[in-house]
Amino acid sequence: MKRCLKGRLLLICLAVLAGIVLAVNVGATETDVAATVTYGVEGVDGWGSQSATFKAPEGWLLSFDNMGFSSELKRFTSYEGNYTYYLLKSGEETPIEKSVGLKLDVGKPIISNVAVSKVTDSAATVTVTATDALSGVYRYEMNGVSNADGLFALSGLSPNTSYKYMVTVYDKAGNSNATECTFTTE
Repeated sequence: MKRCLKGRLLLICLAVLAGIVLAVNVGATETDVAATVTYGVEGVDGWGSQSATFKAPEGWLLSFDNMGFSSELKRFTSYEGNYTYYLLKSGEETPIEKSVGLKLDVGKPIISNVAVSKVTDSAATVTVTATDALSGVYRYEMNGVSNADGLFALSGLSPNTSYKYMVTVYDKAGNSNATECTFTTE
């Protein structure tokens, strides 16, 4: 009789324990879900621009303010760091608070100076200075040539000729800003 009672107690304990493990796993699965985030324009080093689109997983809704839930939402502000959003499973009342790291930069780089130096009858040097407070300047482009330092050595120019070039600066998020550069050779 004792042996039978011990066996039944053991089975009951195992059944209760299995139920707890099952409940923990179900809860863990629900909290592991996350929205997918894509940028309007994908940049480099994880940066993006124009907007960050949050899309809820199948069977879930999301919200930025824990009120108006939808299957897809966009964020347009510049933001780097953790961003909070809320997921709500269809048919349930309690949302789950989630956090995601964003590297969103919607502002264009600032060109502070374009200087032309070492002008001769057949050459010139163009130096472009720019900044981008959030994602940083990634590359400079002029006349189809691009580099990371904003220094362009031009050669093969004609004497006593006016030149006009478009200089474009890109940040890591894919934003750009352009300005014209003009000079006359000797």
